[in-house]
Amino acid sequence: EGPFRQMGTVPFSNLGQSAAAFCGLGNPAGFRRTLERCGCRPAGFREFPDHHRYTDADLDDLARWAEGLNVSVLLCTCKDIVKIERDNLGGVPLRAVGVEMEFLAGQEAFESLCRKHL
Repeated sequence: EGPFRQMGTVPFSNLGQSAAAFCGLGNPAGFRRTLERCGCRPAGFREFPDHHRYTDADLDDLARWAEGLNVSVLLCTCKDIVKIERDNLGGVPLRAVGVEMEFLAGQEAFESLCRKHL
């Protein structure tokens, strides 16, 4: 439930310039680079301090900003979306970017090594 209830996956290549992004991270440039490396070039990008607690005023401001950019989706991190109890801001869908790791080789050896040392 909560902000994750309608979270679907959308290939970054399909977003083009129709997305805007924001985050409250210690290294916001890293999030921006991740988006760009995945083919998403946000029409706008906003930064908040690390561990930011989003107020209603912040969310209203983000909604106006997104509407002004005329984007079809707002992107943030999983760390941010759990603090926001909305699935859209001003009618613009809000989605979190998840990062997953997939082993191409050596997963069993890695897991064995972890079990051995934990």
